[in-house]
Amino acid sequence: MSIAMERYCNRPRSSVCLGHESEVICAHNFMSRDEAVAARRRLDQLTEMRGMGFERARKPMMEAGDQFNQTQVLRIESRTETGLRAQLWHGAQRANLAGGWRYGIDRLERNFEALQSVRYEAPSGWYAEHIDTRFTWRDTMRRQRNDTYSSRVIAVIVQLTDRDPRGDYTGGELQAVLQSGKVLDAPPCAGDAIFFPAAYLRHRVQHLRSGSRRNLVWWIKGNPHPDSGRRA
Repeated sequence: MSIAMERYCNRPRSSVCLGHESEVICAHNFMSRDEAVAARRRLDQLTEMRGMGFERARKPMMEAGDQFNQTQVLRIESRTETGLRAQLWHGAQRANLAGGWRYGIDRLERNFEALQSVRYEAPSGWYAEHIDTRFTWRDTMRRQRNDTYSSRVIAVIVQLTDRDPRGDYTGGELQAVLQSGKVLDAPPCAGDAIFFPAAYLRHRVQHLRSGSRRNLVWWIKGNPHPDSGRRA
């Protein structure tokens, strides 16, 4: 990482989500840079261990079809990284209040969905625009599949690398598509995070041009508030 990038990431930054908190919350420096680097190293170590799904992490995940994304995913079960889960869960609680979403969030110990450590490699890494509670795609036999994850209420994505020509990668912008049609590029620094309602915010990752993009993804579960339904 360049000195210029470090200075940019470590100084106070105006939020690109300002004025759009009802749809997405940007958390600059949600983790410190040291925490993000340490988390990335721990996750790299897990990929080298047997029994942690590392074989699946070495090839594009197929749940949404290889025409939908090109990523490498390691799933980290609930018994692992409990401190990291707690940090994300508490961040989601704060985002729930800041965004006025009013979701009924399940207790931490009831959030069993696996953390996902996701890797995008240039030049093929990308993820098509989607909503995290439903997917329609075609499998390897060209049959249409429909998946729903209705208990996900808040999604969180944490950057573990820097998007910068002198950093870890270029391209690969994580983009939130607002209901107005406006597109926001998520904060680009390791340790930055975005939180958003999983049931309606469309988002995508553009093709990487160079380098390797790493991020952490999790979904906090619960019951949507009766008044919080929004158009997808």
